[in-house]
Amino acid sequence: MAESDVTAVGARVWLINGSEDDWLPAVVDQCDGVEVVYRTDYGEERRMWISEIDAGVVRLMNDTLSEGMDDMAKMAELNQASILCNLNTRYGKNSIYTYIGSILISLNPYKRLHDLYSEETLHSYTNKDLGEEPPHVFAIANECYTCMWKREESQCVLISGESGAGKTEATKFILSYLSTVSQQSMGKEETIPAKGRSIEQSILESGPLLEALGNAKTVFNNNSSRFGKFVQLLFNHSGQIKGGRITDYLLEKHRVVRQNPGERNYHVFYQLLNGVPCKDKGKLFLTEAKDYHYLNQSGCVADPSLNDEEDWEAFEKALAVIGFKEGQRMDMRLVLAGILQLGNVAFANAGGAQVVDTDVIDRASQLLGIEAERLEAVMKERTMKLRGEFITSPQSIDQACDSRDSLAMALYSQLFRWVISKINHRIKGAEDFHFIGILDIFGFENFEVNRFEQFCINFANEKLQEFFNRHIFSLEQIEYNREGIDWCEVEWADNSECLDLVEKNLGLISLINEESRFPKGTDTSLLQKMHNQHAKNAFYVKPRVTGVLFGIKHYAGEVFYNIHGFLEKNRDTFRDDLLGLLKDSSCDLIYDMFEKVRGNSESCGKGRSKQAPTSGGQFKKSLHALMERLSSANPFFIRCVKPNIEKVPNNFKAGIVLNQLRYAGMLETVRVRRAGYPVRRIYKDFLDRYWVLCPALQKSEEPRDAVVSILKELDPEEVLWKLGKTKAFVKEIMEQKLEKVRAEKVAFAAIKVQSVMKAYCKRKRFIHLKSSSIDAQRFIRGFLARRKFRKAYNAVKEIQRLERGRQARKRFAFVIEAKRLKEKQRLEATIVFQKYARGYLARKMYKVLLEKHRQLKALKEQMEREKKQREEQAKLEREQIMKEEEERRKEREKEEHVEPGADVFAIGESASGTTEEHSEPVSLPTDECANRISSISQVSALADLDAVIDEAEIDSTYSTVNKRTFSEMELEEEEKLEMERILQLEREITEMHRRSEALASIASDARESKYFEEVAENVSEVCEDEKKANKSRGMDILQDLGFEELENEFNTMDEEAIYDVFTENVQPIEEWGEEEEKQITLDDQPVISDLEDESYYTDSSFDDDELSESGSDNSGPDGEKWNPDVYFHSYLDMKSGLMSQWKRRWCVISNSTFMIFRGKQDSLKSGWLFKKVESSKLGTLRGTLPRKNWQKKWFSLQSHELKFFDNDEENAKCRGTINLHQITDVTDVTEKENGIDIILTSSKVHHLSAETTEEANEWYSVLMKMISSTENEIANMESEFANPKNAQSVIDGQSVIEVNATSLSGKPHTFSIATSQRVYSFASESMEEMHHWITLLNESRDTANSSDSQGQDTPIQQGWLLKTTYERQKISHQRRWFILKANALEYYKSSDRRERRLGSMGLNSLCLVTSPDEAIFKQTGLWEIVVCGRKHVLKLSTEVEEDANLWSSEIQAVIDSQPNIVTKTKILIDKIKHAGNNEKEVDLIYKRNPILRQTTERLSSPLLPLRYEQVHSQDDHFTLRDKAVQVFAMLLAMESETYESVEDESRRLQEVLRTCHDSKTFQDEIYLQLIKQTALYTTQLTTDEQMCEQQHVTTCPHYWHLIACMCCAYHPSRPVMHYLKFHLKRMQDKYPDTPGAAYAEFAESALSQQSSRRREQVPSIAEIVAVLELRDLVTTVHCYGGATCDIYINSFTTTGKVVETLQRGMQLEGDRNTFALFEHWRNVERALDPHTYVADVVAKFEMWNFQLRSNPDSAVRESEWGLYFKLYCVFDPMTAPEGSIEYHFVFEDVHEQLIKGLYPASEDLLRQLSALRLQFVEGDCKNINWKSELDKYYPVNKVRSAYEIPRSTEESRDGKRSGSFSLTLPDTNSTQKKRSGSSLFNTFRKRGTKKIKEEVEGDEMKRTLFLQELEDIISNVAHRWRKLQGLQPEEAVFEYVKLAQSWSGYGSYLFEVENRESQFGEHALTLAISAAGVTVYKRGHTTASEQFSYQSILSFGATSANVFRLQTETRGDISFIAEQVNEIVKLMRAYVQALFKRKHAR
Repeated sequence: MAESDVTAVGARVWLINGSEDDWLPAVVDQCDGVEVVYRTDYGEERRMWISEIDAGVVRLMNDTLSEGMDDMAKMAELNQASILCNLNTRYGKNSIYTYIGSILISLNPYKRLHDLYSEETLHSYTNKDLGEEPPHVFAIANECYTCMWKREESQCVLISGESGAGKTEATKFILSYLSTVSQQSMGKEETIPAKGRSIEQSILESGPLLEALGNAKTVFNNNSSRFGKFVQLLFNHSGQIKGGRITDYLLEKHRVVRQNPGERNYHVFYQLLNGVPCKDKGKLFLTEAKDYHYLNQSGCVADPSLNDEEDWEAFEKALAVIGFKEGQRMDMRLVLAGILQLGNVAFANAGGAQVVDTDVIDRASQLLGIEAERLEAVMKERTMKLRGEFITSPQSIDQACDSRDSLAMALYSQLFRWVISKINHRIKGAEDFHFIGILDIFGFENFEVNRFEQFCINFANEKLQEFFNRHIFSLEQIEYNREGIDWCEVEWADNSECLDLVEKNLGLISLINEESRFPKGTDTSLLQKMHNQHAKNAFYVKPRVTGVLFGIKHYAGEVFYNIHGFLEKNRDTFRDDLLGLLKDSSCDLIYDMFEKVRGNSESCGKGRSKQAPTSGGQFKKSLHALMERLSSANPFFIRCVKPNIEKVPNNFKAGIVLNQLRYAGMLETVRVRRAGYPVRRIYKDFLDRYWVLCPALQKSEEPRDAVVSILKELDPEEVLWKLGKTKAFVKEIMEQKLEKVRAEKVAFAAIKVQSVMKAYCKRKRFIHLKSSSIDAQRFIRGFLARRKFRKAYNAVKEIQRLERGRQARKRFAFVIEAKRLKEKQRLEATIVFQKYARGYLARKMYKVLLEKHRQLKALKEQMEREKKQREEQAKLEREQIMKEEEERRKEREKEEHVEPGADVFAIGESASGTTEEHSEPVSLPTDECANRISSISQVSALADLDAVIDEAEIDSTYSTVNKRTFSEMELEEEEKLEMERILQLEREITEMHRRSEALASIASDARESKYFEEVAENVSEVCEDEKKANKSRGMDILQDLGFEELENEFNTMDEEAIYDVFTENVQPIEEWGEEEEKQITLDDQPVISDLEDESYYTDSSFDDDELSESGSDNSGPDGEKWNPDVYFHSYLDMKSGLMSQWKRRWCVISNSTFMIFRGKQDSLKSGWLFKKVESSKLGTLRGTLPRKNWQKKWFSLQSHELKFFDNDEENAKCRGTINLHQITDVTDVTEKENGIDIILTSSKVHHLSAETTEEANEWYSVLMKMISSTENEIANMESEFANPKNAQSVIDGQSVIEVNATSLSGKPHTFSIATSQRVYSFASESMEEMHHWITLLNESRDTANSSDSQGQDTPIQQGWLLKTTYERQKISHQRRWFILKANALEYYKSSDRRERRLGSMGLNSLCLVTSPDEAIFKQTGLWEIVVCGRKHVLKLSTEVEEDANLWSSEIQAVIDSQPNIVTKTKILIDKIKHAGNNEKEVDLIYKRNPILRQTTERLSSPLLPLRYEQVHSQDDHFTLRDKAVQVFAMLLAMESETYESVEDESRRLQEVLRTCHDSKTFQDEIYLQLIKQTALYTTQLTTDEQMCEQQHVTTCPHYWHLIACMCCAYHPSRPVMHYLKFHLKRMQDKYPDTPGAAYAEFAESALSQQSSRRREQVPSIAEIVAVLELRDLVTTVHCYGGATCDIYINSFTTTGKVVETLQRGMQLEGDRNTFALFEHWRNVERALDPHTYVADVVAKFEMWNFQLRSNPDSAVRESEWGLYFKLYCVFDPMTAPEGSIEYHFVFEDVHEQLIKGLYPASEDLLRQLSALRLQFVEGDCKNINWKSELDKYYPVNKVRSAYEIPRSTEESRDGKRSGSFSLTLPDTNSTQKKRSGSSLFNTFRKRGTKKIKEEVEGDEMKRTLFLQELEDIISNVAHRWRKLQGLQPEEAVFEYVKLAQSWSGYGSYLFEVENRESQFGEHALTLAISAAGVTVYKRGHTTASEQFSYQSILSFGATSANVFRLQTETRGDISFIAEQVNEIVKLMRAYVQALFKRKHAR
């Protein structure tokens, strides 16, 4: 190296600093001959003395590297320094893309490079090989698109890199390129279908939509994707994008509610605030970003690099392009604004969380369409069910904030999923070809604080890195070793052990999931388990200082995660009350988003919460599915790299770039790509593709040798390729050369083929034109000759006609006169004889009817034999005549000289043969004409004669058998009709013979005419075959040459050629079949061909189906119109079994299904229907029986005709045709079940009937659509091809075992289909067709199996389970091997794959699976899951709970993945909704679809897709669907029922309401059934029956009664609600004065009053009676002092409204105390929640009283209940005014607590208070029996408990004042019986007699003392009472209250509790709840142990049915055991709410 080279200014050099990887690229900046200044590419400056410079210090850089290499795999100097230098050099030139083979490295420029992505740049990469153009993302997209065709497999692009590296932008560029290429694949843009353009545009516009919703500003990236997406573009065979699908992964939901410092929330929130117009901001309550808690936490609300206003415009445009409606877009704005308002909800502590500002709640509820009161309640309170009652407990502030955030996150995440689902629905397409997938997933993240989201994100990146390593390194090296390629292995970083740490068994995800399922699991316990399990793992990092961190050594570096929040985010729980609130939203968007979301309580089983899928588990599962999807495609990799972390342009930091390249494996990738051979092909495939490069190759040459020859042609040095054992390994540059040379060769060959084909086509067209010209001349000459001949012929015929007419009229007049005279005489002579003899002759003739029929048949057979003889004789004569004429013509040509114009006449004679079939009998000899006329006339008559004879035999037999069922008068009438029919038949036969003789005589007269002899001689000169060919060919030639007018003249000439030489009874001669035979028909007799004369009732009589092998197009108007799904069809001869005959059948293979039909299915609709035959046409006794009037016919609807046949054979005779143009109306309101009447313009009616209701509905809908559609709409209708309903046999592709060619005697080209049931044999017409069928059937079988392998056959889960079976009422468990597939659950006897399947259950969206129930496990020792299917139930068990949970969750996942089943009713409801106010369209929908209208037939299936939920019944398998059908039958039965009273009908209606009370979907089903039975539509009421039916719909009481009751009880779902309101309004508008309208109005009013809160009870009888009478329900409320008040309520009146009404009536509206309504039942009182429906309370007690009456063991038959209006929360009871209502209320409450023993007072005070109470109640002391009621004045139970005297069961029950009501019926004798029956046994077994006696004596002593104590109390109280004589009741109350106020807790509510921890010194305590707070007393003490104010109480609530928890600031958590937990919580909540409202109201 010359020294001047490395010192020259501007020279590029390497500064050597250690190893090659540490070299620095530099440029010589200065050189003065002594010192040299070098400036490195990274900004450093180094100075060196020239004397120190040598090769070991400075080295000259390669020129190519100085300029920058496009592909680093081609670099001469390969090291770390050269790679960085190359990237830096290109980055400085704005060349941000660089190759490593086919891998693209992309450096983020952090600036816009518009020229790099212009349209010109995009088109420059189209159809270019990789490497032809500079590196670009467009080049990768083009290569991906090209490889899809070249390799015939799907492709995918993996875009990876750190956050902020530019992955999203690369995705958008790839989508843009593929969209452009897709449009170019169809040619010009204007030729692209609009749907194709819209799909591509929608895919592109989905980018800004998902960016706004899923991207946010982070520390490292201003537009960071906070979710992962996999975009699949589905292509068709033409290369156009046919559809797409977007799959999202792990949206970061928590970013909605909190962000890290310096970060922002999702872009859409800021775009909403800045982009919405000012006029709309007021509606959305929008202000600035800084005003929202969810946006201002991080301190970053704006970013200069983002333009939110422009992005909002792009967002709105994307929504419009994709197809979001304006209403949906407005709902999206409301939801987003509502989320922001939720974040501003703040809480303060006051005995739990309380909302600070209710205005925020009002705004949020208004935006979200939610009740403000419920929204506030669900956030600050938590509801749980205890003892059958829902109890609400306040939450702490933290818990309330979590509830608020849960709502916000759920709303946003569901909105995001909904948007993606809408996009997928818009761009969906069939996956019938290949796809290109683009993976844009979140990059590796390492923040200061890393949480659960970063853990999942980095786990996904680990999986992608592992996929990259496996594809680039692992598989690469394995392939080289297997093929024996010399290879130097490259070391690379394997991250499989890190993945094992995360995802394997007992890995981090497993530990997180396991801990999440423990109710008491915490983040701390999880962290400890991680440390214990993985502390020794090399990839797990345990911090030295124990805290909240753990670390993982990822491929990109070490990351520490904060454990806080891991379990909460992994559980991803969403409370049911929150979900219910959102489902009840009035916003349609929110309803749609949460409609299919299931809550925890909606899943069956107690263990559901344990096995609920976790976020981590779901993410892991979806990630594995993604890896499988990627593995099925050929991958391309794009590595995005950040040049710096400051996000500034033109700043390349080598250290940052090097770190990314190192951990991404790019350095090793360069080495592998440089040394490796990434392209490899099997020798045969290589040769098949590249043989054109070396055409001289011999076919016998070995593939390997041929490949060597090809490769050596391009690379003789063997540098770019290697040969393995089975494959050729080629470098990418070599493949590019091969493809380029191949393209040139193929293009040259194509040009040569084109030149040859063009010459051939030109020559062929010239020959065709020449031949056509000659033929045209010939035909024109013939035309002129024929026109001259016809003029002369017509003149002669006109003369003959006139003369014959004159003679005939003369003869006719004479004959008529003679006949008239003769007839007059005969009639006069015979009229008397006929009068007496007619009856006798008719009966006599009827007796010989059968014999007459046999004679007629014999006559028919004889005439057929004569006909055949005459035909044979005529044929011989015709041949002889033709032969003689041919000989005579030849002799004449030889003898005579042909004149110049003779050839024209000859041609005319030849051509005239084409019209021979239309000519008169001149074309046949006269003798033959007569014979033909006679024979054909007989055949015509015999055709109808045969049908009449057959029908007569049946009718006669029927008449004979059933003759005794009619009276003699009716029999005589029928015999007369039968006799007249027989006589008419004989007359027809006689007339037939007479006509035959007349025709023969006319033909003989014609034979005498010389003119006819000449014409016959001229016409018979030309052969029939030659005539037919000439005509067809001539017409085609004329049409090609454009002689349309001449062709029309030919047609006219053919019509004029039809002339008549006979009498007026003789019809023209017509064409007979495909042969050139002729026949003459007489009168209206049908034409009978030889083919029709054969018995068409046999299977062997078919018309041949032409199999066009010449490729002719039959797609014209009369051609075949095939459904795209049907991909092959033809006629085959079929045989099944050994003795069966061959039968010709039409076979179709479609969608892996092979179907066999009797005839071709090419009609719009076809099927079997019953047709009513008029009795006049039957003509026999059969016409009088209605059930025999209906005949089964095969109907076929084609274009404008409806034809019917006797059977569905191909050549079946048409029995009639109905012209659709003549139809005026089609109705299904008929006398026949499933009937359809077709009314014609002639007032004629065709009565039809179907076998099933479904068939009738389909036919009705099709006919209505046909008569209302235009010609174009009918033409566009697709015919019903290959309908399996009409198939004779159906063979599923899965059931086919094998298809093979066979050899059967008698038939060539045979093959067989073997199934598991039988073997079918088929025969085709050609060998090619047979092989085609075999290929298709095998492909069908493989397709069915392959579809299973992709979904069905791929086991999702498999293992051993116990299957529960029941045999003879015994339960047994069978061990079976179960396999869960994509749509089925199968089980086998063993795990052997060859084992025969024992059974399976198909899984769809209606199936159900329960989770393991702990109760069943305790009984059986097995964890059981139940799978409910359509036909049966599978009960599966296992001993391991984890296995049961796994199976349950996997089965549920399969059920959830199935497409939703939608019924026709649901579709029609949507149509009615879209029809809106268009009355005609609505009527048309009702009219065309009988499923929506009233019927008297039972339903076969429900109207809605109900789930297969099991319903308790006597049947083994009785589902909710069966229950729906049963209920509909019950409704039909109610129509005919009558009730003696309204109460009886109410009980019947209550039964129906009870069936649907527990299921909301079932309620919707009942609603739709009732709407169906009362549906209305405008129609012409032409018959009395229709008018009665319409009146029945409007006035039927039971249906409308039930509708009104349903509307008062149950809230329907959103779609049903819209339909119901539409139906009710429609009823009122159409029939305003009917009873139905009155109930419709009542029901509509009830719906308007309904709230989202659901009814808890089935309506009571009293409520139903009130509804039937259209009035309010009346109930009684008891008040203070024994007063009562009757109040009027409806079904939705709450107790809070009743309290407000009573307060208003008592003038207590401004009272500061709180009142409540109490329910009283059997001495038990309980405060009712203000939101409780009063009607539910009434219904509940009615139900309990009914249970009491129905229980025979109950001593109490009915118990009184009532509602009491009382004081609830008392404020300042000490200062209550004397005599006020509050004063007296407190007095009553204090005394009630006193007699219960709760009031703490001395014995003396208690007795004094008792005496005062007596004075108040009874007045002055008097001699009354008050001692038996001592417990009403004194706490007797307190004394009883002191002496340990047990209370009886009844006393114990009556002693309760508050708490939950028990549904257990009273049994006062059960305890005593049990004790008496076991006391003697226990005495001698356990204890001695002496001890028992001591105990008995002790109990007797206690009872004696107790009675003595009572006597003392009674006497003392009586004494005190006497002292109070004269004291007024008001004074007694005053004295009572004055004494009671001596206790400081006066006015408090007291509850007995226990504290087991003895935190207050004793176990037995008393809680006093008042306005001051909660005070704890020792039981019976007056001094408080401790008092807690509501401000010091953080939260309180019930943790279980009898545990009350109190969380305070001083003592922490305190637990009390109490029976009245519900009442304690409700009372405290009422005090807290009242105090908080009073405080904020000031």
